[in-house]
This record gives sequence, structure tokens and C-alpha cells, in this order.
Amino acid sequence: MGLVLLGIIGLAVYLWTHPNQTNNTTTKTQSSSPSSPKLPNPHPPQEVLAVVNAYIQARENAVGADQTTPTAWIAKVQQITTTSWFTELQPKGDSSTAGGLADYYLAHRNGYIVKTRLSQCIWDFKIALPTANNGVVYCELNDTTVSQATGAVISASSLPFGWSHTGRQIPLTLKLVKQNHSWLVNEDISGGD
Repeated sequence: MGLVLLGIIGLAVYLWTHPNQTNNTTTKTQSSSPSSPKLPNPHPPQEVLAVVNAYIQARENAVGADQTTPTAWIAKVQQITTTSWFTELQPKGDSSTAGGLADYYLAHRNGYIVKTRLSQCIWDFKIALPTANNGVVYCELNDTTVSQATGAVISASSLPFGWSHTGRQIPLTLKLVKQNHSWLVNEDISGGD
């Protein structure tokens, strides 16, 4: 019996002086693992959103009855785009339009103006994490067609077949950069990858 008692005391001393290795390893793993990287605020600042709104309103209303030409919107966004993107927006070759000529004439004939509403604007972390000087903004985009004469919304059922400037549109995705303390659109990748 003395031998059994001595064995139990020895086992107790061993367990007391040698903690469970499994728990020790787990503790070490948990305490030494790096913390998850902290993502930046997903909501762009107001100064970025102001540029985004100005750009998209001009782009979407390029066909509007209040536009002198289908490309007049490009001049409106010159101050909020980089030189390279402004150059890219210019019509190519003998083209005097950037597409949408049928919509342009339809809008002028009927006095349509396109108004936009952006929602759920966020920095697009899938494309790139924003920095102090650049980022990619993603927004849901909805268009409304209004009467130039009255400002009243024209219901979708009252618009001609094929008029696409009403309701949900392809989401907006813009690359922006900060130059000389101002945010500028560097590229419109809406509908791209």
C-alpha cells in the first residue's frame, strides 16, 4: 500500500510541475497568432462622394434635352477628372458622339432629362484598398427620367420602348485619385470586371 501511495504522490507532483502539453500548445498558438488586419472605413468621405455624384449626373444625362450635344457632358466633368481620363473620354476619329445618338434625339424630341440617385456607396475593397490618395468607389445607381418643362417624373410606362434611362442601372464603379488636394475621377470601370 505504501508503494501505491508513493506512486500517486509522484504522479501528482509530476502533473503539478508539467502542465498539459496540449493546452500549453493551444495557448501559445492563440497568444502568438497575428491579429486580423483592420480594414479602413468602407464609406468614402463626403468630398469623394461629391465628385462621384457630379460625374455620374453628367454622364447619365448626356442624352438629356438640356444638353447641346451628346458630348457636352465631357466638358462638364473636366474639372473633376484627371487629364488622362478626360483625354480618354474625347470622341474618337470622326465620331461626334460618345454613343447614345438615338437616345439623345429621343430626349430632345420629348423634353427628357435624366436624374440619377446613388445609394450604398462604398470603397470597393475587392478591387483595391483605399489609401489617402486613391481608391475605387462602388455605388448602386438608379435613373429617373423627368420632364424638362415641368420637372415631373415620367413613369416607366409612359416612356417609349427602348428608353433605358429609368430604374436600376449597371452599378457605378469609379477609380479616383487625389491630386493637389482634390479628388478626381481617374477611370470609369462601371460594368467592367
